[in-house]
Amino acid sequence: MIRIGVDTGGTFTDLVRFGPEGVSVHKVRSTPDDPSRAIVQGIRDVADAGGTLDIVHGSTVATNAVLERRGARVALVATAGFEDVVRIGRQTRRALYDLMQEARRPLADPILELHDKNGVLITSNDNWKDTQEAEIIATGLPPTDDRESAIVTTLNPDNYTAIVRGKDDTIGVALVEVYNISP
Repeated sequence: MIRIGVDTGGTFTDLVRFGPEGVSVHKVRSTPDDPSRAIVQGIRDVADAGGTLDIVHGSTVATNAVLERRGARVALVATAGFEDVVRIGRQTRRALYDLMQEARRPLADPILELHDKNGVLITSNDNWKDTQEAEIIATGLPPTDDRESAIVTTLNPDNYTAIVRGKDDTIGVALVEVYNISP
């Protein structure tokens, strides 16, 4: 099988081909009036006739439109249980150019720990509703999932380390957000 990654940019459409012979790259002029023309041309240029293809497409043009807030207003409407139908990915992958890597799983039940500059544990939280529910709700930023962890505390200016780990030493991906919620 041959894998082809396509990125549609404003000037060029870039293709990366991964097959038995290794990795190769190819560039064609983008066609802004109809981006599919450049995509199809690029695929024709790099694909083997009659071979099985796995094609992945990304769009710098679309990403830039979202970041610059250009384009049509859109909404995602999902029924209960399918809210995660769209996962937001970040460019912080272990192997940015590895076409075969598996997606990381989010931590199902994270534990948040806050340590001082010497590594001494200041406080930890396994479930935000168990310890500081009223304080966390009062911030106006409560987690959307009851299994998430959150800590509200006042810290003096210094160096601190936040550690997120999975309950029972499970592994996955987590995001730590820090807010200044001073009155």
